[in-house]
Amino acid sequence: TTFLIGSNDGDTTFDEANKLMVRLGIPRDSARLGVVSFASGLFHPKTYHVRRKDGSQAAFVGSCNFTPAGITLGNIEAAISVDTLDGDNLDVLNAIAAAIDNWFETPQPEGVTVIENVGDLQR
Repeated sequence: TTFLIGSNDGDTTFDEANKLMVRLGIPRDSARLGVVSFASGLFHPKTYHVRRKDGSQAAFVGSCNFTPAGITLGNIEAAISVDTLDGDNLDVLNAIAAAIDNWFETPQPEGVTVIENVGDLQR
């Protein structure tokens, strides 16, 4: 499980990020949490990638928030959904997964903080 969240202008609070860290069970080998904060831009992508137990994959990439207004009501948003169960190309899904993983490469890209413990959150 990998989460990368934005904290533009420090708008993601310690308490919110800590709840997510606890929910993910960090530190845990199969969980990663990163916080992105850019001085000159807004980190606002929405990318969801799932690798199922049977080896199939699905992804959702778009601009909408994971809220009722963003997903089904009211807002006009753009997104694409791909799924190997629907015959979509596995290479595309692997590329989406790799793009997510790249945020956690060492050294981390500028503006990215990988959260491995409460001390990282406090910083």
